[in-house]
Formats: sequence, C-alpha cells, structure tokens
Amino acid sequence: MEANKKAAEFSQAASNAFPIPNNTSSPATLLLGRLEKVIDRGGGQYSALCPAHEDKSPSLSIKETDDRILLYCFAGCSAGDVTAAVGLSLADLYERPLDDRRLLLKRPRFDARALLLMLKHEATKVAIAAHDIAEGRTLTEDDRKALETASRRISRAMEAVT
Repeated sequence: MEANKKAAEFSQAASNAFPIPNNTSSPATLLLGRLEKVIDRGGGQYSALCPAHEDKSPSLSIKETDDRILLYCFAGCSAGDVTAAVGLSLADLYERPLDDRRLLLKRPRFDARALLLMLKHEATKVAIAAHDIAEGRTLTEDDRKALETASRRISRAMEAVT
C-alpha cells in the first residue's frame, strides 16, 4: 500500500513538473517555459541551458519557424534528448501534425545495392554503344532499343535518389 502511495506522489510531482501539453499552447511556449536561462536573441531565436546534459552556459539554440521549432545543442545532444529531458516529444515541436498528404510524399525506400547493379548493367550497354559509334559502326534497331531502355532506366534511377 505504501509503494502505491509513493508511486502516486511521484506521478503527481512529475505531472506538475511536466504538465501534459495542451492544444492551446504554441510549440515555443511549451518548450521555452520548461528551459532555464532562456535568452531571447530576437527574430524567433533563443538560447538556453540544455536540459539533456549538465550545462553551465547556454549551449542550446532554439529557432521558431512558421510551423515548427528547430533545436541545436552545441554539445551534441539530439533534439529527442532535449525534448525528453523536459517531458515533451519531438511531435510537440510542430504546430500541427503531418497530414496524410505529406506522408504520401515520402519517398519509397529502395535497395541501394540493386540500384547500383542495375546502373552498372545499363551503363555498360551505353559504353558499348558509345564505343561502337566511336569506331564507326552503325547501331542495329535492337541496339537502339537497348540504348533507349538503358537511358530510361538510368533517368528513373537518378529521379529515385534525388
């Protein structure tokens, strides 16, 4: 019974120290209110003590943008470490969650090794055709089709990685 009471007290103390974010607070208000020695640098830029490590002088840089907060710790702490240290998550740095349309824009993953092997194969076709042309040989219709296919595949591969 005593353990349950202590757990409840700890839970209450934690929720007082790190209140649950509500939808009425901006990401900047949520974060800056939990940091120490916040210095307003103007233009939506701040510096503060980094809560993720023992900091004696402000090493955390904070920048407000239109829809999110950007964090950079000069000591090397990740944004996830910083937000976790003040009871927030990375999602709390955003004005609103990503909608389905932005999730659909995410590029599909590709197998880099398979892509490189395909590029090697297609580049070999192009090199052979270039050599034949340089030697004065005329490409056959099949050679031209293979060259067009190689060109198309190389272009698609370039689009996939850029």
